[in-house]
Amino acid sequence: MDDLKVYTLMVLMLRANTVAVSPSETMKAVATIINIILILTGLHHRLTFRPLGLLRDLGVQMKVKLQVALDLIDLNQALIIGREALEGGADIVEAGTPLIKKFGMEAVKALRSAFPDVTIVADMKTMDAGALEAEMALIAGADIVTVMALAPEETIIEALDKARELGGKVMVDLMNVTDVRNVALRMKELRADYLCLHVGIDVQKRRGVSPEQLCREISEVSSILPNRVAVAGGIKAETAPKYAKAGASIIIVGGAITRSSNPREATKRIKEAIRRALR
Repeated sequence: MDDLKVYTLMVLMLRANTVAVSPSETMKAVATIINIILILTGLHHRLTFRPLGLLRDLGVQMKVKLQVALDLIDLNQALIIGREALEGGADIVEAGTPLIKKFGMEAVKALRSAFPDVTIVADMKTMDAGALEAEMALIAGADIVTVMALAPEETIIEALDKARELGGKVMVDLMNVTDVRNVALRMKELRADYLCLHVGIDVQKRRGVSPEQLCREISEVSSILPNRVAVAGGIKAETAPKYAKAGASIIIVGGAITRSSNPREATKRIKEAIRRALR
């Protein structure tokens, strides 16, 4: 068997077996499969291609993205902080729920106008009228809208259908969900684009959730939906790397950036901490 055939076989096998649950585990899975095939075919001593180039062919998303949550009630301040966060390395800008409640879809439009090439999330936290609320946000310029996992399933389906129709995506927020695994499995069946493990502000204040507990949930959910799990809730430079290593592909940070005296530098610190953890 020549090198080209082996290379093609590797690509097909890896595309058919998306079992890895985190960026680091993806790398291990890739390395393991490559090594087995090369040894079996006797080609491990005379490679004419670089195995890790497979990742580019597979389109595997290894980068953990940083989302800044603009949970503010001052639109001008949100635009300023959003820009500084992007300059610091943020990948996604979120129109937070308070911002949307105060300014409506004008907040989403303003973010889209200010950042035309950036992924915009509208944190609608939809509980009813799934199609209507998804349409409002997506037409205003959002790329991703959120709907609550505790909403009726019909609402989630309506939001998903409308988002597909308009070329957008839906992030299902698992806040207050107790049966995380089974809900995640059902969301996978419904073809949800993303799941978000979210510790709400009031829960953070009253009782908190340990990073270790959240890491376990991230690992479990990312085994169901690899590369499509977000995590939010009181995340700082100290905890973001743990969640990235556990399998989160989107790290959502609010106050650690928006309440910082230097949002640009705060974003840089968090981004660099994530980068170091995944080396």
